[in-house]
Amino acid sequence: MKAIKRNILVISAAMLIISTIIIFKTLKTEGTINSGNASETIETQENRSNLYSKYSRLKKSNKVGLIVISYEGQCCERTRIFLEKYNKDALALINKYQNKIETLYINVANLGLEDKAALSKIANENGALRLPSMLFLKKTEHLKI
Repeated sequence: MKAIKRNILVISAAMLIISTIIIFKTLKTEGTINSGNASETIETQENRSNLYSKYSRLKKSNKVGLIVISYEGQCCERTRIFLEKYNKDALALINKYQNKIETLYINVANLGLEDKAALSKIANENGALRLPSMLFLKKTEHLKI
């Protein structure tokens, strides 16, 4: 059982590393987009991103936020089984608390260039180091110290 957990952890870490490399290679090779008379920077792409807009709304909400970053694409059998269960459980959690928390489900497999840049920024802001990740954003007004 420990070997299976270790293998899943290693596979997850490898997927995160590969995804990060792909994102950064894409951003490096397409660091700017030509638009008529000027170039847009990656920062501008993040702000245009539909994903980043959803994230911004989640951050502004008065509710506790839940961000699920996962993968629904082609992968080896063991990883596919793990991710299917993880995604099913994550979506069940989202459905259970949909009226009490703000949620954002991010499927890494289906992101365009703008959303990849936004995901990188979201992950960095929240310390997401692995794929899959589940992040809870607490609202300070709800905390009593």
